[in-house]
Amino acid sequence: MPAGYELGRDYEVIVYDDASTDATPELLGEYRTRVQTILGDGQGWYAKNNNAMAQRAKGDWLCMLNNDTVLAPGWLEPMLAMGAKHEDIGIVGNIHVFACRQIVNHAGVVLNDQGIPRNLYDGLGVNTPGVCADRRVQAAMAACWLTPRAVFEELGGFDEKYITGCEDVDYCMRIGAANRSVWIAGESMIIHHGGSTPGRYTLDSVNEKRFLDRWADKVTPDWLTIAQREGIDWPRRSSAYRVARSIWRNPIVRSALGPIMRTRAGAQIRQRGVRVLVARGGDHSADDQAGYPSGMSEVVLSSQGHCPSCDTDASFVSKEHWLRDHFVCTNCGSIPRERALMRVIEMYYPNWRELRIHESSPGGRGTSIRLSQECKHYTATHYDTKIPFGSMHPNGHYQSEDLEHQTFADESFDLVISQDVMEHVFDPDQACRDIARTLRPGGAHIFTTPLVNKHHPTQRRAGLKADGSVDYLCEPEYHGNPIDSTGSLVTFHWGYDITEWVFAACGHPTTLVCIDDLSMGIRAEYIEVCMTKKPGAAS
Repeated sequence: MPAGYELGRDYEVIVYDDASTDATPELLGEYRTRVQTILGDGQGWYAKNNNAMAQRAKGDWLCMLNNDTVLAPGWLEPMLAMGAKHEDIGIVGNIHVFACRQIVNHAGVVLNDQGIPRNLYDGLGVNTPGVCADRRVQAAMAACWLTPRAVFEELGGFDEKYITGCEDVDYCMRIGAANRSVWIAGESMIIHHGGSTPGRYTLDSVNEKRFLDRWADKVTPDWLTIAQREGIDWPRRSSAYRVARSIWRNPIVRSALGPIMRTRAGAQIRQRGVRVLVARGGDHSADDQAGYPSGMSEVVLSSQGHCPSCDTDASFVSKEHWLRDHFVCTNCGSIPRERALMRVIEMYYPNWRELRIHESSPGGRGTSIRLSQECKHYTATHYDTKIPFGSMHPNGHYQSEDLEHQTFADESFDLVISQDVMEHVFDPDQACRDIARTLRPGGAHIFTTPLVNKHHPTQRRAGLKADGSVDYLCEPEYHGNPIDSTGSLVTFHWGYDITEWVFAACGHPTTLVCIDDLSMGIRAEYIEVCMTKKPGAAS
């Protein structure tokens, strides 16, 4: 702390211990006369825990400080001076470097062309001229910052709907909307290991969607303009870094390695890897090109052919190694699993335009759009608890239905279509039975769901308790939801034994169809299409 500062008179220290399993409780016990400790139950998250500490604080300034930061003498004084310099101050951030002390991790937060937050000058050498300068920015990282307590209280603190991600940038946007400023104190520097908060990456996509839903039409992309204005060559990352980053953003990789990477050893391995990959630099290609908010700027895979989803000649392009979500049709925006599903429909039910089709949770692009436009008897449904099941949404686009207890009459449909839905239901046995009930003889449930466990047994990840609350059997994992920005909880990691599971539930056989055909843009991970057919004559 600055010279002359006295604990209890000039500052206080508040720590939130969210059920640490290491020696932290004993250490805090030794410091009990110097540190105020809030004991959590292990169920907290960044916004919630920081709000709790802020409510207890009494000082004029709140200093948010992560537990993976390392401070050096003189880190606080420039931040306090910056805060005193500007009457409209809302936040004072500073420079973060990796533990090697040679590479910048954060010199402010900027927004790319899609409105996604990025750390300014991440990956540059700390001695790069102009990097460690005072600057006004739209946002900063809350791993280390100052904000006036009165302002924090006035704005309601962090939005706790963000689960460990984007809550700090959202707060910065609210600071700007309140006509207050965000500054970086360039003379203040700390070491920030980065990403060590438990659950930091679990809900990235959900948090980013929530942020964009709120701010996309209000933010100003500045990730290139600041660097150009300051005459600094950035972004600059090695090809190896960008390859590793795109692989890590693969949701299956995160699911498999997430628990390991959140251990102390895992965090150290990841942090060392980032330092090495960033420090090797040398590739000046810009990350985050238009239309691809993250990952590599060069094309990983491209092909020409005919898209089953939009039934047109098209180009298929991916700038990410995770093809399942990024190998897009440049015409309709469809991804490989959607094209594979449409191809299976055409192969087995070429008269689909004349059939009665129920699609659960349509995606609003590609295959879903084609089915809705070309099928004469198409019904779309979503699991929408805001309106009664069986009723139409006021927009008239879909009906609210629970797949486990549908309101449709027996034998209502020839085909039931679902895309990545079955990994989110709590009772797949009941869902399979009720889908079978609504199918006509010879009809089929044609669906995709990521068979991430492959030859290993299917794993249940969440269930329901007797009181209806969720029983989390594994760390919560969420996927996108077309009508809910908070996403959908993953309840199952399916394996190839899904065919046995479905047969046991409803007595109908399931065929796994796997297509790999670049001429149709069908190549990706977990590309299997499942087809459960109800015995009897086809309609």
